[in-house]
Amino acid sequence: MKKIAILTYHNALNYGAVFQAYALKEYLNRQEEVEAKILNYGGEVAKTASKFFLFKYCIKHPSYILNLATRIKMMRKFREFRSVYLGVTKTRNNKIDVDFETFIVGSDQVWNPNINSMDKTYLLDFTNKEKYAYAASLGDFRDKRILDEYFKDNLEKFTAISLRENSSIDVIKEYYSGELITCLDPVFLLGMNEWINLYKKDIKENVNKYISEVTSGGYVLYFSLDLETERLKAAAVDFAKQKNLKIIFVTDNERRERYKDLLHFGVASPIELLYLMDNASCIFTNSFHGTALSIILHKDFFVETNIGASNRITELIRNCGLEARGLQDGKFSGLFNEKDSDISWKKIDENIEEMLKESKEYLKKITG
Repeated sequence: MKKIAILTYHNALNYGAVFQAYALKEYLNRQEEVEAKILNYGGEVAKTASKFFLFKYCIKHPSYILNLATRIKMMRKFREFRSVYLGVTKTRNNKIDVDFETFIVGSDQVWNPNINSMDKTYLLDFTNKEKYAYAASLGDFRDKRILDEYFKDNLEKFTAISLRENSSIDVIKEYYSGELITCLDPVFLLGMNEWINLYKKDIKENVNKYISEVTSGGYVLYFSLDLETERLKAAAVDFAKQKNLKIIFVTDNERRERYKDLLHFGVASPIELLYLMDNASCIFTNSFHGTALSIILHKDFFVETNIGASNRITELIRNCGLEARGLQDGKFSGLFNEKDSDISWKKIDENIEEMLKESKEYLKKITG
């Protein structure tokens, strides 16, 4: 039995973070003679998702007290998801190096110094065992001075490295002499039915009147990260009016004082978000993982590309042949033709399956 430890951002209050962590762990555990667990290490990312950080933030920003109960509710829902689905191990300590023979860092922006605060734990500096990076991302971080300080002399000990974005290869090759490849985000390792089955049992066992009422009839799901998204919102509202659909709004930082003209779902658990995505008539988003799951679930969708770290989104839709689904400041691409707007999912699935081959081959080398 090969024991593998995964180090990623599983503790973040971010839907994509927990989805990709779940997918990589789940995929590895389906391989023969493999036992994979997620290291329960959070670093600075976990601190920002703690009640202590939240209370300190409220002291500095008293107006945020209005959102305190909502944020605590979100913490609880994410904690429940991690407890049931992620299967984490103990915090990093001396015994961890004995418990596992192989370590994987990734996916998500584990190598973005703006997010990990230069924490070299994400370079697996605590072990001399086999080290791999799977679909690691730097986001759009390109400060050469800081990258030198973070990566120099720290990557050569890796057995192999794969990155999520092609744009990261030119950066990392300065610090790693081995072969660099790109792999798909872990969410693509699981198929449509696997994601649907994940939410179906939970929703069925916890059906409540609120979910039934909110989702009755057709709706557009407006799933937005906590960014300035007025133009994206306007595009979603206009689209919904044209199609005579209501809008359900979900965000990773719910504040009911914003967008009062929209129907707020409220704090959605990761499972509830999957349900809302799968049952939506169309999805408007600015989220990378919102885009990825829209593709996996074969949903009609549009994604705002004029945001920070948009290279990961533009690469994804370009690689899938879905450039027409990209918005610029809420405006539809010149490639989009409403009269011929149906997505050829068979062709898209074939593209993804072809890209997945290299990802699965890379993981096969790790699992043996």
